[in-house]
Amino acid sequence: ELSLGSSTSRFKNLHLSGGVYLGGTGAANLLDDYEEGTWTPTINAGTVAASGAVYTKIGNQVTVRATLGDISDNTSTTGISIGGLPFTSAVGSASTASSMFRYFSKTNSQQMNVYISSNISIAVFYWSFDDGTSWETVEFQDGTASNMDLIFTVTYTV
Repeated sequence: ELSLGSSTSRFKNLHLSGGVYLGGTGAANLLDDYEEGTWTPTINAGTVAASGAVYTKIGNQVTVRATLGDISDNTSTTGISIGGLPFTSAVGSASTASSMFRYFSKTNSQQMNVYISSNISIAVFYWSFDDGTSWETVEFQDGTASNMDLIFTVTYTV
């Protein structure tokens, strides 16, 4: 084995024309894709002011973050979905995470979750409940004011 650098003498930058193998030499150990960027969230009804919409892609895993402020529609019975994800999710995959929200209300709700299903570039919001009730789509009418906010981070497979 050969170590590059030491605790007192480190390399500053490493430029590779291919990937780097981490923890082994098999194909599964090859890291050959890393990317950071911004994305533009869209909403399926009304208007939204998005900020902090960034992503990090490492291999086939993408983590997206966004703050969605001042959602204007609080009357529609349509379920809330956010489009514009930077990559389409993998076939057969599903990812979920909880979100933080303001000016939304649903009787007996335990939390609001963001869900990305298979082969799609849209995130859908769902309520989960503490009484055994099935998940329900978060609807715009669940908003209690015309300036609702959602903040979320979710990691999904592409």
